[in-house]
Amino acid sequence: MYGELYEASNLAKVLPVLDKYEEYDHSHPTSSLFVRKVRNVLLENGKKVPAIVYFYNHDVTKEHLVGSGKREWVLNRNLQR
Repeated sequence: MYGELYEASNLAKVLPVLDKYEEYDHSHPTSSLFVRKVRNVLLENGKKVPAIVYFYNHDVTKEHLVGSGKREWVLNRNLQR
């Protein structure tokens, strides 16, 4: 999957805002729309860094599979600029 990585100087302020947007409730993670986890991500320069990632928290076995995600993500990102 492809995406953007941002550095936040004050996670205590940023995480509650992101959690609300992603519908993540740390006190009830199993019923949240997304769950938050720390994962190593691979940058374009080949370096791996830890990042906070939100994962969809429901069954996706019957959903449409997106190949790499890159083409769709890049297209959407370019349209937003």
